[in-house]
Amino acid sequence: MHEAAFRRSRGVNRLAALAVVLAVFGALLAAPPPARAAIFTVTNTNDSGIGSLRQAIINANDSPGADTIEFNIPATGTNTINLLSPLPNITGPVVINGETESDWVAATTSTPASIRIELNGASAGGTGLVFAAGSGGSTVRGLAINRFVTGIRIETNNVTVRGSIIGLRPDGVTDPGTMTVGILIDNGSNNTIGGTIATTRNVISGNDTYGVQITGGGATNNNVYGNYIGLSHTGDAAIGNGTTLTAGVFITGGASGNQIGEGSTNGRNIISGNPGAGVLINNNSGGNSVSGNYIGLDRAGATAIPNGVGVSVVNSPNTVIGGTARNIISGNSNDGIRISGATSTPTTIQNNYIGLDAAGAVARGNGGDGIDISDSPNNQIGSTNISLRNLISANSGNGIRIAGASAVNNIVQGNYIGTDLSGSLARGNVANGVLLIGIDSMTLGGTVAGAGNLISANGGAGVRLESNTQNVQIQGNTIGTNVNGSSALPNSVGVRLESSPDNIIGGTVQEARNIISGNTNQGVLINGTNSSGNVVRGNYIGTNGSGSAAIP
Repeated sequence: MHEAAFRRSRGVNRLAALAVVLAVFGALLAAPPPARAAIFTVTNTNDSGIGSLRQAIINANDSPGADTIEFNIPATGTNTINLLSPLPNITGPVVINGETESDWVAATTSTPASIRIELNGASAGGTGLVFAAGSGGSTVRGLAINRFVTGIRIETNNVTVRGSIIGLRPDGVTDPGTMTVGILIDNGSNNTIGGTIATTRNVISGNDTYGVQITGGGATNNNVYGNYIGLSHTGDAAIGNGTTLTAGVFITGGASGNQIGEGSTNGRNIISGNPGAGVLINNNSGGNSVSGNYIGLDRAGATAIPNGVGVSVVNSPNTVIGGTARNIISGNSNDGIRISGATSTPTTIQNNYIGLDAAGAVARGNGGDGIDISDSPNNQIGSTNISLRNLISANSGNGIRIAGASAVNNIVQGNYIGTDLSGSLARGNVANGVLLIGIDSMTLGGTVAGAGNLISANGGAGVRLESNTQNVQIQGNTIGTNVNGSSALPNSVGVRLESSPDNIIGGTVQEARNIISGNTNQGVLINGTNSSGNVVRGNYIGTNGSGSAAIP
Protein backbone atom coordinates (compact mmCIF):
# COMPACT_ATOMS: atom_id res chain seq x y z
CA MET A 1 0.00 0.00 0.00
CA HIS A 2 2.74 2.40 0.91
CA GLU A 3 4.56 1.69 -2.36
CA ALA A 4 1.42 2.43 -4.40
CA ALA A 5 0.87 5.70 -2.55
CA PHE A 6 4.47 6.71 -3.19
CA ARG A 7 4.11 5.99 -6.92
CA ARG A 8 0.92 8.09 -7.10
CA SER A 9 2.67 10.98 -5.29
CA ARG A 10 5.68 10.86 -7.61
CA GLY A 11 3.39 10.93 -10.63
CA VAL A 12 1.57 13.97 -9.33
CA ASN A 13 4.87 15.79 -8.78
CA ARG A 14 5.98 15.03 -12.34
CA LEU A 15 2.74 16.36 -13.75
CA ALA A 16 3.07 19.53 -11.65
CA ALA A 17 6.64 20.10 -12.84
CA LEU A 18 5.57 19.59 -16.45
CA ALA A 19 2.78 22.11 -15.97
CA VAL A 20 5.26 24.70 -14.67
CA VAL A 21 7.58 24.15 -17.65
CA LEU A 22 4.70 24.50 -20.11
CA ALA A 23 3.52 27.69 -18.38
CA VAL A 24 6.97 29.27 -18.57
CA PHE A 25 7.36 28.25 -22.22
CA GLY A 26 3.96 29.69 -23.02
CA ALA A 27 4.84 32.97 -21.34
CA LEU A 28 8.03 33.21 -23.37
CA LEU A 29 6.10 32.64 -26.58
CA ALA A 30 3.54 35.28 -25.61
CA ALA A 31 6.11 37.93 -24.57
CA PRO A 32 7.04 40.51 -27.19
CA PRO A 33 10.57 40.19 -28.58
CA PRO A 34 13.16 42.57 -27.08
CA ALA A 35 13.55 45.91 -28.82
CA ARG A 36 16.24 45.71 -31.48
CA ALA A 37 18.36 48.65 -32.52
CA ALA A 38 17.81 49.81 -36.08
CA ILE A 39 20.14 51.58 -38.49
CA PHE A 40 18.73 54.32 -40.68
CA THR A 41 20.91 55.68 -43.48
CA VAL A 42 20.83 59.22 -44.86
CA THR A 43 21.53 59.05 -48.58
CA ASN A 44 20.75 62.59 -49.77
CA THR A 45 20.73 66.23 -48.68
CA ASN A 46 17.01 66.75 -49.16
CA ASP A 47 14.99 68.55 -46.51
CA SER A 48 12.51 65.67 -46.28
CA GLY A 49 11.44 62.40 -47.82
CA ILE A 50 13.04 59.03 -48.26
CA GLY A 51 16.78 59.08 -47.53
CA SER A 52 16.68 62.45 -45.77
CA LEU A 53 17.90 63.22 -42.26
CA ARG A 54 14.40 64.36 -41.31
CA GLN A 55 12.94 61.00 -42.31
CA ALA A 56 15.71 59.15 -40.48
CA ILE A 57 14.87 61.03 -37.26
CA ILE A 58 11.15 60.29 -37.71
CA ASN A 59 11.94 56.61 -38.23
CA ALA A 60 14.27 56.49 -35.22
CA ASN A 61 11.65 58.13 -33.01
CA ASP A 62 9.13 55.48 -34.09
CA SER A 63 11.58 52.61 -33.61
CA PRO A 64 12.02 51.00 -30.18
CA GLY A 65 15.49 50.65 -28.73
CA ALA A 66 18.66 52.64 -29.30
CA ASP A 67 19.02 53.35 -33.00
CA THR A 68 21.76 54.69 -35.27
CA ILE A 69 21.56 57.24 -38.06
CA GLU A 70 24.42 56.86 -40.52
CA PHE A 71 25.34 58.83 -43.63
CA ASN A 72 26.13 57.52 -47.10
CA ILE A 73 25.66 60.48 -49.41
CA PRO A 74 27.39 59.75 -52.72
CA ALA A 75 28.91 63.20 -53.24
CA THR A 76 32.40 63.80 -51.85
CA GLY A 77 33.46 66.84 -49.88
CA THR A 78 30.98 68.85 -47.81
CA ASN A 79 27.36 67.73 -48.00
CA THR A 80 25.10 70.53 -46.78
CA ILE A 81 21.56 69.74 -45.68
CA ASN A 82 19.63 72.99 -46.15
CA LEU A 83 16.69 72.63 -43.80
CA LEU A 84 13.46 74.50 -44.52
CA SER A 85 11.91 73.99 -41.08
CA PRO A 86 13.09 72.68 -37.71
CA LEU A 87 13.80 68.97 -37.46
CA PRO A 88 11.57 66.86 -35.19
CA ASN A 89 12.58 66.67 -31.55
CA ILE A 90 14.51 63.50 -30.81
CA THR A 91 12.47 61.38 -28.39
CA GLY A 92 14.39 58.12 -28.25
CA PRO A 93 18.05 57.20 -27.82
CA VAL A 94 19.96 57.49 -31.08
CA VAL A 95 23.50 57.88 -32.37
CA ILE A 96 23.66 60.45 -35.18
CA ASN A 97 27.00 59.62 -36.70
CA GLY A 98 28.38 61.97 -39.32
CA GLU A 99 31.69 60.14 -39.07
CA THR A 100 30.21 57.38 -41.25
CA GLU A 101 30.28 59.62 -44.34
CA SER A 102 32.91 58.16 -46.65
CA ASP A 103 35.60 60.86 -46.68
CA TRP A 104 35.36 61.99 -43.05
CA VAL A 105 38.81 62.34 -41.40
CA ALA A 106 39.35 62.21 -37.63
CA ALA A 107 41.06 64.96 -35.66
CA THR A 108 44.40 64.38 -33.98
CA THR A 109 45.99 66.28 -31.12
CA SER A 110 47.54 68.72 -33.61
CA THR A 111 45.26 68.55 -36.67
CA PRO A 112 41.54 69.22 -37.15
CA ALA A 113 38.88 66.83 -38.35
CA SER A 114 37.48 66.93 -41.88
CA ILE A 115 33.73 67.08 -41.34
CA ARG A 116 31.51 66.23 -44.33
CA ILE A 117 27.95 66.66 -43.06
CA GLU A 118 26.62 70.18 -42.46
CA LEU A 119 23.21 71.20 -41.12
CA ASN A 120 22.27 74.69 -42.32
CA GLY A 121 19.42 76.28 -40.38
CA ALA A 122 19.28 79.61 -42.21
CA SER A 123 15.77 78.88 -43.52
CA ALA A 124 14.68 76.67 -40.63
CA GLY A 125 15.22 78.77 -37.53
CA GLY A 126 14.66 77.13 -34.18
CA THR A 127 17.15 74.55 -32.96
CA GLY A 128 19.26 72.24 -35.05
CA LEU A 129 18.89 69.14 -32.86
CA VAL A 130 16.66 68.92 -29.78
CA PHE A 131 17.23 66.00 -27.42
CA ALA A 132 13.92 65.86 -25.57
CA ALA A 133 12.59 63.57 -22.86
CA GLY A 134 13.18 59.93 -23.73
CA SER A 135 16.34 60.55 -25.76
CA GLY A 136 18.80 60.07 -22.90
CA GLY A 137 21.92 58.21 -23.90
CA SER A 138 22.05 59.71 -27.39
CA THR A 139 25.24 60.77 -29.18
CA VAL A 140 26.06 63.29 -31.91
CA ARG A 141 29.27 62.70 -33.84
CA GLY A 142 30.95 64.45 -36.74
CA LEU A 143 28.45 67.16 -37.73
CA ALA A 144 28.78 70.85 -38.53
CA ILE A 145 25.74 72.76 -37.27
CA ASN A 146 25.22 76.43 -38.02
CA ARG A 147 22.73 79.23 -38.75
CA PHE A 148 19.98 78.03 -36.41
CA VAL A 149 18.91 80.01 -33.35
CA THR A 150 20.44 77.30 -31.16
CA GLY A 151 22.70 74.58 -32.49
CA ILE A 152 21.92 71.74 -30.06
CA ARG A 153 19.48 71.76 -27.14
CA ILE A 154 19.72 69.01 -24.52
CA GLU A 155 16.74 68.59 -22.18
CA THR A 156 17.62 65.11 -20.93
CA ASN A 157 20.52 63.13 -19.47
CA ASN A 158 23.59 61.25 -20.67
CA VAL A 159 23.81 62.83 -24.12
CA THR A 160 27.25 63.13 -25.73
CA VAL A 161 28.24 65.70 -28.37
CA ARG A 162 31.64 64.91 -29.83
CA GLY A 163 33.82 65.63 -32.83
CA SER A 164 31.54 68.35 -34.21
CA ILE A 165 31.71 72.00 -35.27
CA ILE A 166 29.02 74.15 -33.69
CA GLY A 167 28.62 77.66 -35.10
CA LEU A 168 31.10 77.57 -37.99
CA ARG A 169 31.10 76.06 -41.47
CA PRO A 170 32.81 72.66 -41.88
CA ASP A 171 36.08 74.35 -42.86
CA GLY A 172 36.37 75.40 -39.20
CA VAL A 173 37.15 79.03 -40.01
CA THR A 174 34.12 80.53 -41.77
CA ASP A 175 31.60 82.15 -39.44
CA PRO A 176 28.20 82.42 -41.17
CA GLY A 177 26.77 84.26 -38.18
CA THR A 178 23.20 84.30 -36.81
CA MET A 179 23.36 81.35 -34.36
CA THR A 180 22.67 82.59 -30.84
CA VAL A 181 23.78 79.67 -28.65
CA GLY A 182 25.99 76.81 -29.75
CA ILE A 183 25.00 74.11 -27.24
CA LEU A 184 22.31 74.60 -24.58
CA ILE A 185 21.95 72.13 -21.71
CA ASP A 186 18.58 72.93 -20.14
CA ASN A 187 18.07 71.06 -16.86
CA GLY A 188 19.87 68.00 -18.17
CA SER A 189 22.42 66.02 -16.16
CA ASN A 190 25.48 63.86 -16.83
CA ASN A 191 25.87 65.08 -20.39
CA THR A 192 29.29 65.27 -22.04
CA ILE A 193 30.39 67.94 -24.49
CA GLY A 194 33.66 66.73 -26.03
CA GLY A 195 35.85 64.14 -24.37
CA THR A 196 39.41 63.28 -23.45
CA ILE A 197 40.76 62.02 -26.78
CA ALA A 198 41.50 64.14 -29.84
CA THR A 199 38.72 62.68 -31.98
CA THR A 200 36.07 63.86 -29.51
CA ARG A 201 37.06 67.54 -29.68
CA ASN A 202 34.31 69.98 -30.65
CA VAL A 203 34.90 73.43 -32.11
CA ILE A 204 32.27 75.75 -30.61
CA SER A 205 32.80 79.21 -32.02
CA GLY A 206 31.19 82.15 -33.75
CA ASN A 207 27.92 82.00 -31.82
CA ASP A 208 26.27 85.32 -31.05
CA THR A 209 25.83 84.97 -27.27
CA TYR A 210 27.21 81.77 -25.71
CA GLY A 211 29.26 78.88 -26.97
CA VAL A 212 27.98 76.51 -24.27
CA GLN A 213 25.16 77.42 -21.87
CA ILE A 214 24.29 75.18 -18.91
CA THR A 215 21.16 76.33 -17.10
CA GLY A 216 18.63 75.27 -14.48
CA GLY A 217 18.63 73.53 -11.14
CA GLY A 218 18.43 70.16 -12.88
CA ALA A 219 21.59 70.82 -14.89
CA THR A 220 24.03 68.85 -12.76
CA ASN A 221 27.24 66.90 -13.28
CA ASN A 222 27.69 67.84 -16.91
CA ASN A 223 31.20 67.64 -18.36
CA VAL A 224 32.71 70.00 -20.94
CA TYR A 225 36.06 68.51 -21.93
CA GLY A 226 38.62 68.97 -24.67
CA ASN A 227 36.93 71.60 -26.85
CA TYR A 228 38.03 74.71 -28.71
CA ILE A 229 35.61 77.43 -27.58
CA GLY A 230 36.01 80.77 -29.36
CA LEU A 231 38.70 79.60 -31.76
CA SER A 232 39.15 78.21 -35.24
CA HIS A 233 39.50 74.47 -35.74
CA THR A 234 43.28 74.76 -35.51
CA GLY A 235 43.08 76.44 -32.10
CA ASP A 236 45.20 79.43 -33.04
CA ALA A 237 42.83 82.16 -34.31
CA ALA A 238 39.96 83.95 -32.57
CA ILE A 239 36.37 83.39 -33.74
CA GLY A 240 34.72 84.36 -30.51
CA ASN A 241 31.32 83.62 -29.08
CA GLY A 242 29.12 86.49 -27.95
CA THR A 243 29.73 90.06 -26.90
CA THR A 244 31.48 91.78 -24.01
CA LEU A 245 28.43 90.93 -21.86
CA THR A 246 28.34 87.19 -22.57
CA ALA A 247 30.76 84.26 -22.42
CA GLY A 248 32.30 81.28 -24.11
CA VAL A 249 30.89 79.00 -21.38
CA PHE A 250 27.94 80.20 -19.28
CA ILE A 251 26.68 78.36 -16.17
CA THR A 252 23.54 79.88 -14.68
CA GLY A 253 20.14 79.39 -13.09
CA GLY A 254 21.30 77.21 -10.22
CA ALA A 255 23.19 74.68 -12.33
CA SER A 256 25.55 72.76 -10.06
CA GLY A 257 28.35 70.25 -9.99
CA ASN A 258 29.42 70.83 -13.58
CA GLN A 259 33.01 70.30 -14.67
CA ILE A 260 34.68 72.56 -17.25
CA GLY A 261 37.97 70.95 -18.28
CA GLU A 262 39.71 67.71 -17.36
CA GLY A 263 43.42 68.54 -17.39
CA SER A 264 44.94 66.05 -19.80
CA THR A 265 46.34 67.24 -23.13
CA ASN A 266 43.18 66.29 -25.01
CA GLY A 267 40.83 66.85 -22.07
CA ARG A 268 41.62 70.52 -21.56
CA ASN A 269 39.41 73.12 -23.16
CA ILE A 270 41.01 76.00 -25.03
CA ILE A 271 38.64 78.86 -24.18
CA SER A 272 39.92 81.97 -25.89
CA GLY A 273 38.92 84.75 -28.23
CA ASN A 274 35.54 85.42 -26.62
CA PRO A 275 34.79 89.17 -26.19
CA GLY A 276 33.19 88.64 -22.77
CA ALA A 277 34.27 86.10 -20.18
CA GLY A 278 35.89 82.85 -21.12
CA VAL A 279 33.78 81.21 -18.39
CA LEU A 280 30.93 82.98 -16.56
CA ILE A 281 29.18 81.39 -13.56
CA ASN A 282 26.28 83.31 -12.00
CA ASN A 283 22.82 83.24 -10.44
CA ASN A 284 23.44 80.92 -7.49
CA SER A 285 25.08 78.18 -9.56
CA GLY A 286 27.10 76.30 -6.96
CA GLY A 287 29.73 73.63 -6.77
CA ASN A 288 31.05 74.01 -10.31
CA SER A 289 34.67 73.42 -11.27
CA VAL A 290 36.89 75.07 -13.88
CA SER A 291 40.07 73.00 -14.04
CA GLY A 292 42.78 72.07 -16.49
CA ASN A 293 42.02 74.62 -19.23
CA TYR A 294 43.89 77.20 -21.27
CA ILE A 295 41.86 80.41 -20.97
CA GLY A 296 43.12 83.34 -23.03
CA LEU A 297 45.92 81.56 -24.91
CA ASP A 298 46.20 79.43 -28.04
CA ARG A 299 46.22 75.63 -27.99
CA ALA A 300 49.98 75.62 -27.39
CA GLY A 301 49.58 77.76 -24.27
CA ALA A 302 52.04 80.26 -25.67
CA THR A 303 50.33 83.09 -27.59
CA ALA A 304 47.63 85.39 -26.24
CA ILE A 305 44.17 85.14 -27.83
CA PRO A 306 42.26 87.19 -25.28
CA ASN A 307 38.86 86.80 -23.79
CA GLY A 308 37.51 89.87 -22.02
CA VAL A 309 37.81 88.29 -18.55
CA GLY A 310 39.23 84.83 -18.05
CA VAL A 311 36.84 83.40 -15.42
CA SER A 312 34.05 85.35 -13.71
CA VAL A 313 32.02 84.08 -10.74
CA VAL A 314 29.04 86.17 -9.62
CA ASN A 315 26.99 85.27 -6.54
CA SER A 316 27.63 81.54 -6.90
CA PRO A 317 29.04 79.42 -4.06
CA ASN A 318 31.64 76.67 -3.80
CA THR A 319 33.39 77.19 -7.11
CA VAL A 320 36.77 75.57 -7.68
CA ILE A 321 39.15 77.23 -10.15
CA GLY A 322 42.16 74.98 -10.68
CA GLY A 323 42.96 72.36 -8.07
CA THR A 324 44.87 69.25 -9.06
CA ALA A 325 44.38 70.15 -12.75
CA ARG A 326 45.99 73.52 -13.50
CA ASN A 327 44.41 76.29 -15.55
CA ILE A 328 46.53 78.71 -17.54
CA ILE A 329 44.55 81.96 -17.33
CA SER A 330 46.61 84.48 -19.22
CA GLY A 331 46.52 86.98 -22.03
CA ASN A 332 42.96 88.18 -21.37
CA SER A 333 42.03 91.80 -21.98
CA ASN A 334 40.76 92.43 -18.46
CA ASP A 335 41.08 90.47 -15.20
CA GLY A 336 42.27 86.90 -15.19
CA ILE A 337 39.82 85.80 -12.46
CA ARG A 338 36.99 87.95 -11.11
CA ILE A 339 34.96 86.93 -8.05
CA SER A 340 32.07 89.14 -6.94
CA GLY A 341 29.09 89.08 -4.63
CA ALA A 342 28.53 88.06 -1.04
CA THR A 343 27.33 84.56 -1.97
CA SER A 344 30.37 83.71 -4.10
CA THR A 345 31.84 81.89 -1.15
CA PRO A 346 33.90 79.92 -0.63
CA THR A 347 35.69 80.09 -3.97
CA THR A 348 38.90 78.07 -4.11
CA ILE A 349 41.63 79.28 -6.51
CA GLN A 350 44.62 76.94 -6.57
CA ASN A 351 47.38 75.74 -8.89
CA ASN A 352 46.77 78.25 -11.68
CA TYR A 353 49.21 80.22 -13.78
CA ILE A 354 47.67 83.68 -14.06
CA GLY A 355 49.58 85.97 -16.39
CA LEU A 356 52.27 83.56 -17.60
CA ASP A 357 52.51 81.02 -20.41
CA ALA A 358 51.95 77.30 -19.91
CA ALA A 359 55.57 76.82 -18.86
CA GLY A 360 55.30 79.44 -16.12
CA ALA A 361 58.16 81.36 -17.67
CA VAL A 362 57.09 83.90 -20.32
CA ALA A 363 54.95 86.93 -19.48
CA ARG A 364 51.46 86.71 -20.97
CA GLY A 365 49.78 89.12 -18.61
CA ASN A 366 46.10 89.79 -18.28
CA GLY A 367 45.11 93.39 -18.99
CA GLY A 368 43.60 93.97 -15.55
CA ASP A 369 44.26 92.30 -12.21
CA GLY A 370 45.37 88.71 -11.97
CA ILE A 371 42.65 88.01 -9.39
CA ASP A 372 39.97 90.52 -8.40
CA ILE A 373 37.66 89.79 -5.45
CA SER A 374 34.87 92.27 -4.72
CA ASP A 375 32.61 91.97 -1.66
CA SER A 376 33.07 88.22 -1.46
CA PRO A 377 34.15 86.55 1.83
CA ASN A 378 35.91 83.36 2.91
CA ASN A 379 37.75 82.59 -0.31
CA GLN A 380 41.03 80.68 -0.59
CA ILE A 381 43.82 81.75 -2.96
CA GLY A 382 46.65 79.22 -2.93
CA SER A 383 47.49 76.65 -0.28
CA THR A 384 50.15 75.50 2.14
CA ASN A 385 50.62 72.57 -0.26
CA ILE A 386 53.25 73.70 -2.77
CA SER A 387 51.62 71.68 -5.55
CA LEU A 388 48.58 73.98 -5.28
CA ARG A 389 50.54 77.24 -5.49
CA ASN A 390 49.29 79.89 -7.92
CA LEU A 391 51.70 81.90 -10.07
CA ILE A 392 50.20 85.39 -10.38
CA SER A 393 52.54 87.52 -12.42
CA ALA A 394 52.99 89.95 -15.31
CA ASN A 395 49.46 91.35 -15.11
CA SER A 396 48.81 94.96 -16.09
CA GLY A 397 46.99 95.73 -12.84
CA ASN A 398 47.55 94.17 -9.43
CA GLY A 399 48.45 90.58 -8.86
CA ILE A 400 45.57 90.25 -6.37
CA ARG A 401 43.00 92.93 -5.55
CA ILE A 402 40.49 92.37 -2.73
CA ALA A 403 37.97 95.11 -1.97
CA GLY A 404 34.72 95.79 -0.17
CA ALA A 405 33.27 95.61 3.30
CA SER A 406 31.87 92.12 2.69
CA ALA A 407 35.25 90.74 1.58
CA VAL A 408 36.17 89.35 5.00
CA ASN A 409 38.23 86.34 6.05
CA ASN A 410 39.86 85.68 2.71
CA ILE A 411 43.10 83.68 2.82
CA VAL A 412 46.08 84.12 0.48
CA GLN A 413 48.79 81.52 1.04
CA GLY A 414 51.71 79.90 -0.70
CA ASN A 415 51.61 81.86 -3.97
CA TYR A 416 54.32 83.38 -6.15
CA ILE A 417 53.18 86.90 -6.99
CA GLY A 418 55.43 88.73 -9.43
CA THR A 419 57.96 86.03 -10.36
CA ASP A 420 58.34 83.10 -12.71
CA LEU A 421 57.88 79.46 -11.73
CA SER A 422 61.38 79.23 -10.29
CA GLY A 423 60.83 82.18 -7.96
CA SER A 424 64.11 83.66 -9.12
CA LEU A 425 63.20 85.75 -12.17
CA ALA A 426 61.16 88.95 -12.16
CA ARG A 427 57.76 88.80 -13.86
CA GLY A 428 56.23 91.64 -11.93
CA ASN A 429 52.67 92.84 -11.96
CA VAL A 430 52.54 96.44 -13.14
CA ALA A 431 50.74 97.76 -10.05
CA ASN A 432 50.87 96.13 -6.61
CA GLY A 433 51.46 92.54 -5.76
CA VAL A 434 48.50 92.49 -3.36
CA LEU A 435 46.09 95.43 -2.95
CA LEU A 436 43.53 95.42 -0.12
CA ILE A 437 40.84 98.13 -0.11
CA GLY A 438 38.41 98.71 2.74
CA ILE A 439 38.35 95.15 4.06
CA ASP A 440 38.23 93.80 7.60
CA SER A 441 40.01 90.59 8.62
CA MET A 442 42.23 88.61 6.30
CA THR A 443 45.26 86.33 6.36
CA LEU A 444 48.16 86.96 3.98
CA GLY A 445 50.63 84.14 4.53
CA GLY A 446 50.63 82.46 7.93
CA THR A 447 52.74 80.65 10.47
CA VAL A 448 52.48 77.06 9.23
CA ALA A 449 54.91 75.54 6.73
CA GLY A 450 54.19 76.58 3.15
CA ALA A 451 51.82 79.41 4.07
CA GLY A 452 54.11 82.29 3.14
CA ASN A 453 53.78 84.02 -0.21
CA LEU A 454 56.63 85.20 -2.41
CA ILE A 455 55.68 88.77 -3.39
CA SER A 456 58.40 90.42 -5.43
CA ALA A 457 59.26 92.44 -8.53
CA ASN A 458 55.95 94.32 -8.64
CA GLY A 459 55.78 97.90 -9.89
CA GLY A 460 53.93 99.24 -6.87
CA ALA A 461 54.02 97.92 -3.33
CA GLY A 462 54.46 94.27 -2.63
CA VAL A 463 51.46 94.61 -0.30
CA ARG A 464 49.30 97.73 -0.08
CA LEU A 465 46.48 98.34 2.40
CA GLU A 466 44.23 101.38 2.04
CA SER A 467 40.81 102.87 2.81
CA ASN A 468 40.47 101.68 6.39
CA THR A 469 41.62 98.12 5.79
CA GLN A 470 42.04 96.53 9.21
CA ASN A 471 42.74 93.31 11.10
CA VAL A 472 44.94 91.89 8.36
CA GLN A 473 47.69 89.48 9.39
CA ILE A 474 50.76 89.63 7.14
CA GLN A 475 53.01 86.80 8.25
CA GLY A 476 55.65 84.46 6.93
CA ASN A 477 56.03 86.11 3.52
CA THR A 478 59.06 86.97 1.41
CA ILE A 479 58.59 90.46 0.00
CA GLY A 480 61.19 91.93 -2.35
CA THR A 481 63.69 89.09 -2.85
CA ASN A 482 63.94 85.81 -4.70
CA VAL A 483 62.42 82.70 -3.17
CA ASN A 484 65.59 81.92 -1.21
CA GLY A 485 65.78 85.41 0.27
CA SER A 486 69.29 85.73 -1.12
CA SER A 487 69.02 88.46 -3.77
CA ALA A 488 66.77 91.38 -4.57
CA LEU A 489 63.70 91.27 -6.80
CA PRO A 490 62.45 94.69 -5.75
CA ASN A 491 58.95 95.97 -5.37
CA SER A 492 58.69 99.75 -5.16
CA VAL A 493 57.76 99.53 -1.44
CA GLY A 494 57.65 96.33 0.53
CA VAL A 495 54.49 96.85 2.62
CA ARG A 496 52.51 100.09 2.48
CA LEU A 497 49.64 101.07 4.78
CA GLU A 498 47.53 104.10 3.89
CA SER A 499 44.87 105.08 6.45
CA SER A 500 44.54 101.51 7.64
CA PRO A 501 44.56 100.64 11.38
CA ASP A 502 45.07 97.60 13.59
CA ASN A 503 47.02 95.33 11.25
CA ILE A 504 49.84 92.94 12.15
CA ILE A 505 53.05 92.65 10.12
CA GLY A 506 55.07 89.76 11.53
CA GLY A 507 54.64 88.40 15.05
CA THR A 508 56.28 87.03 18.15
CA VAL A 509 57.16 83.59 16.78
CA GLN A 510 59.81 82.83 14.18
CA GLU A 511 57.26 81.38 11.77
CA ALA A 512 55.49 84.76 11.60
CA ARG A 513 58.61 86.54 10.38
CA ASN A 514 58.40 88.30 7.03
CA ILE A 515 61.52 88.95 4.97
CA ILE A 516 60.98 92.47 3.63
CA SER A 517 64.15 93.32 1.76
CA GLY A 518 65.54 94.45 -1.57
CA ASN A 519 62.73 96.88 -2.30
CA THR A 520 63.47 100.11 -4.15
CA ASN A 521 62.00 102.37 -1.47
CA GLN A 522 60.79 101.70 2.07
CA GLY A 523 60.54 98.24 3.47
CA VAL A 524 57.44 99.19 5.50
CA LEU A 525 55.63 102.51 5.03
CA ILE A 526 52.75 103.47 7.33
CA ASN A 527 50.96 106.67 6.38
CA GLY A 528 47.70 108.51 7.06
CA THR A 529 45.97 109.83 10.16
CA ASN A 530 43.89 106.68 10.58
CA SER A 531 46.85 104.28 10.50
CA SER A 532 46.93 103.64 14.24
CA GLY A 533 47.32 100.45 16.21
CA ASN A 534 49.42 98.66 13.62
CA VAL A 535 52.07 96.22 14.88
CA VAL A 536 55.37 95.55 13.06
CA ARG A 537 57.29 92.88 14.92
CA GLY A 538 59.83 90.12 14.38
CA ASN A 539 60.60 90.73 10.70
CA TYR A 540 63.87 90.82 8.74
CA ILE A 541 63.79 94.17 6.96
CA GLY A 542 66.74 94.85 4.68
CA THR A 543 68.56 91.55 5.20
CA ASN A 544 68.73 88.19 3.53
CA GLY A 545 66.61 85.28 4.65
CA SER A 546 68.99 84.25 7.40
CA GLY A 547 69.43 87.80 8.69
CA SER A 548 73.19 87.53 8.11
CA ALA A 549 73.75 89.98 5.25
CA ALA A 550 72.20 93.14 3.90
CA ILE A 551 69.98 93.20 0.84
CA PRO A 552 69.51 96.94 0.46
